[in-house]
Amino acid sequence: MKHLRHYEDITYDGDIEEYEKSKEFENDLHDFCESSLVYLIDEGLEIEIVERYLWTSDANRFGVKLAFHNIKLHHWDDIKDYIIPFLERLTNKYNLQKEKNNDIRIYFDRRRTNMDEMYQSKKLILDQTDNIIKEYRIDEIRFIVEGYKQPKKSFITKVKDFFKK
Repeated sequence: MKHLRHYEDITYDGDIEEYEKSKEFENDLHDFCESSLVYLIDEGLEIEIVERYLWTSDANRFGVKLAFHNIKLHHWDDIKDYIIPFLERLTNKYNLQKEKNNDIRIYFDRRRTNMDEMYQSKKLILDQTDNIIKEYRIDEIRFIVEGYKQPKKSFITKVKDFFKK
């Protein structure tokens, strides 16, 4: 046992500054999720941030899993008043990885159906959902965050940029 080292004790030979930025991004993302979903966390929601491609050029890519295993609120109608504002804030602050135009994967009642579906965050925010999400118990909501959204340029900045060319 004395020869085992903790994960944090292992040195990284790459760009330390990039690693620190990535860890800072991960902590910010985790804090964002926790502060946005406080009520559901109090009810038993578990949030897991999973590193993805940490030491590549895309260091700010993390998987997020919202697990509803230990919570009594399992159906869309029970959680949508908390999830919709969360998704709205999330998509305003972060870029989500898209897969065929969808960016949110929801796993349903894995003990019985082992079924999952992909959804567009825009449609979930507007509560434009299908019958599957309303009928089946939700076990997990997963998505991949790919960094911060770039701030939008103001109209004046766009005009200045136009005349600089």
